[in-house]
Amino acid sequence: MVVSNGGNIYLPQVYKQECETALKAVQMALELPAPVNLTPIMEQVKGRLGITLSQRQTEGVEMAFRYNLSIITGGPGTGKSTILLAVVEAFRMLYPDKKIALAAPTGKASRRMAETTGIEDAQTLHSLLKLHGDDSGPKKKQPLEAGLLIVDETSMVDMWLAHQLFTRLTPGTKVLLVGDADQLESVGAGNVFHELIDSGIIPVTVLDQIFRQAQDSRIAHNAKFINEGSGELYYGPDFNFIPAADQEETAETVCRLYKEEAARVGIQQLQILSPYREKGEASSQNLNESIREEVNPELDGKPEVARGSRKFRLYDRVIQLKNNSKMVLYNRQGDIIGKGVFNGDVGLVREIRPDTVIINFDGRYAKYPLDSLEELELAYAMTIHKAMGSEYDTVIIPLLAAHRVLLTRNLLYTAVTRAKGRVLLVGQKKALFMAISKTRKGKRNTLLAERMRLYHKKLASPSRSAEEPPMRKAS
Repeated sequence: MVVSNGGNIYLPQVYKQECETALKAVQMALELPAPVNLTPIMEQVKGRLGITLSQRQTEGVEMAFRYNLSIITGGPGTGKSTILLAVVEAFRMLYPDKKIALAAPTGKASRRMAETTGIEDAQTLHSLLKLHGDDSGPKKKQPLEAGLLIVDETSMVDMWLAHQLFTRLTPGTKVLLVGDADQLESVGAGNVFHELIDSGIIPVTVLDQIFRQAQDSRIAHNAKFINEGSGELYYGPDFNFIPAADQEETAETVCRLYKEEAARVGIQQLQILSPYREKGEASSQNLNESIREEVNPELDGKPEVARGSRKFRLYDRVIQLKNNSKMVLYNRQGDIIGKGVFNGDVGLVREIRPDTVIINFDGRYAKYPLDSLEELELAYAMTIHKAMGSEYDTVIIPLLAAHRVLLTRNLLYTAVTRAKGRVLLVGQKKALFMAISKTRKGKRNTLLAERMRLYHKKLASPSRSAEEPPMRKAS
């Protein structure tokens, strides 16, 4: 069954999620906290952390304390992490007894937050909210108790997850959403981060000045050029284009470069990002098989396990394909340290037993029964969508006109901004220009921003009550 609202057709649960999220976001925007004098606090923060803040960064920190819901967005090297660090330190000084919660959609992004802030218990949103997979069935929701919540990589948050988050927030919680609005939208339904920004109701700080290695970082500058639709890119050791005539030559070149870069930075800091999963030799699926035979070949005595069409070998690089919050995690000594592996987590096959495969996820070990191996696939190469929320020293990106259906500016921008140290583009220059010249394929059909404006108009007027927009069943 579907419902219709103003001629727009929804699944009933999606309509409910959009309405309730819009209402909660507006209520938070209208709920102003008690004012605080940040000037003396910020001087102490900058001294303690040894940082300087630009005028725009200072405004972003102040905004996070002036409102209970605010947004910071910007590209790579624009200082998002510095603001996050300053907000956390200032909050600690102002409210030492209140809890700070840090979360992100992926395990890698949450661990990066922990490294940045020193708060070790940064979590995935699923773990923070005690969610199990994507089960949206009726459950008693556990309130999220925190004085400050910071969510990073918010562009990855879909409508279902946003609804789970907003409807668990308790009154007075201060929420700061951080992300890059120019990256790809969430894989799941909705376009939440863009819609929250476009509503005009939530205060937004846009960071557009590049700080990270400003003198010599071609990655940050080229990401900005790509986002602006310019093909006049800077090339050099940290950002290079290697021409290849077709899929076969591109795949061969990618494999050669992978071996060279793996020797230089190691495979954990190296990632191939392909626009396509299955089409042609330069797709992520086919590159995975080719790369494995180069860097982890079959040898007598090396353990392997096959499950359906998938084969895993000792020391293979693998990626988790779905959320599994029940998976028990162990440390190296075998002690239980927690639960949960999530979609996009990347690990290494460390042991293959007759009935179990043990995967090392950055020092967290998970035991997979053989019938759970369908949750994994090889991860020497992956699609650009799968890499959202992750960072690597080096990324290798095949670009071919054969992938033109998926080549868009924000897809290329997302791939390039996964790299911290080096970008290697391989393929056809015309494919590069195709991607830069083509903006998003189409607007997602979401009315979150419009609904927020409607609720804001009603809630801001004392004589009117906030009600959900009328809906009717449609066939």
